[in-house]
Amino acid sequence: MPYRSHRSTGEDLRRRLRLRRVVGVAEDGAVSVAVIVRNAATAKSSRCILGRSTGGPTVTRTGRHHVIIAAVRTYPSTVGPASQDPDPLRVMQVIDSLATGGAERMAVTLANELSALVDHSIICATRSMGPLEGSVADEVEAVCLERAGRFGWRAARTLRARVREDRVAVLHAHGSSIYFAALAVAGPGRPVLLWHDHNSRLAERSVRLARVGAALADHVFAVSEQVRDWQVDGGTPAAHIEVFPNFVEIDGPAVAAVDLPGVPGGRVVVVGNLRPEKNHVGTVRAFARVATAVPSAHLLFVGSTANSEVVEAVLRAAAELGVGSRVSLLGVRTDVAEVLAACDLGVLFSHAEGFPVSLLEYGRASLPAVASAVGHVQTVADLAAGVRVVAPGDEAGLADEMEALLRDPAAREALGREFRDVVERHFSSRLLGHRRLRAASCERPGVTELRGGARPSRCVPTRRHGRGRRGRGT
Repeated sequence: MPYRSHRSTGEDLRRRLRLRRVVGVAEDGAVSVAVIVRNAATAKSSRCILGRSTGGPTVTRTGRHHVIIAAVRTYPSTVGPASQDPDPLRVMQVIDSLATGGAERMAVTLANELSALVDHSIICATRSMGPLEGSVADEVEAVCLERAGRFGWRAARTLRARVREDRVAVLHAHGSSIYFAALAVAGPGRPVLLWHDHNSRLAERSVRLARVGAALADHVFAVSEQVRDWQVDGGTPAAHIEVFPNFVEIDGPAVAAVDLPGVPGGRVVVVGNLRPEKNHVGTVRAFARVATAVPSAHLLFVGSTANSEVVEAVLRAAAELGVGSRVSLLGVRTDVAEVLAACDLGVLFSHAEGFPVSLLEYGRASLPAVASAVGHVQTVADLAAGVRVVAPGDEAGLADEMEALLRDPAAREALGREFRDVVERHFSSRLLGHRRLRAASCERPGVTELRGGARPSRCVPTRRHGRGRRGRGT
């Protein structure tokens, strides 16, 4: 069905409910509307009117206003082009940079997936771009504010202007960027503000700062149950926070990289920036036990080497254990999928994790994995036989699991296939995009998207903006 204007329908709804905005339209004519009203009495009457059409939307309070977001089943109008939509739905991801990391990869993935579900998807790096800039889809607008200092007042003014200029409806802040984003858009008429809490280093975190971040946001997403429980124990209302599991985009098989150290059948890979909590040194010690039993084994580390202390400790441990020539630091790679396609086993031996994206990337590449039972790892392992778990710091257990899998190619292949199936069924953008992604990231948990009549097959944007990626801007 061609795109149709919902102008007449929107005007009718605006007249009946005093709507401020009509924010999107689905291809089958189901209209998504944001109803912003000033008081509880009007909100109650609006809910009754919408309830007769949709089955009863949920009302939430944002600042001084009540907000109702719902979708009303209508017949498409033939009057006017879709470009006459008064207020398209635009969503902006905000994160410090596009360096390689789990939070950064999730911000990019969300921006890419939402580009097919909303009118305009934007990703804003407040400080700098990075290697992940190349992973941003052409349909997503990428913006860099080049923020300097802790707050960066000039960058805050720039973000505020961009939000107003682009009429951004939802600001999805990742990690510590919640404080900057809240400062930049503070005041009347600000967009819905979501906070995505990726930080699993709970022992190092400030409860007070986390409570402030949660209070600034309209809703909080936690990367794992552990992070959610820590937030709730620290004073964040349980109804204000929910677990939003990480996920990955599922593509076809990647072409294996051809310039990697080691030989097929023996490559063990660890994807993760070299930081103390990732326990790369412990992985080297466990690998040294395996190296004597499996002569073809070779250990590859993929991730940032900016932490010189950890890098030196890894190289020193490898040299002292006699495996220096069989341990390679590949640094930051933009072809992680191709590297994984050329490897045989994934390892994640961290002391602490939230929901490691790298574990899902192993599964997407059909690699069996051995991981320490931290964060959300055990949840994945309960679903996938292709994930073997060991206790954090159990180097002997890690070595035993790695050796067993390296010695059995048939088991590796079968477990890898099974792990990919689990990722596709439970942690893929295909699943979340149609079941939950738009409601969770765009329409605010607790503000339920409801549709009267038949449910549409999918939501589509009213139009595609042709600007593409704007790159660096001020």
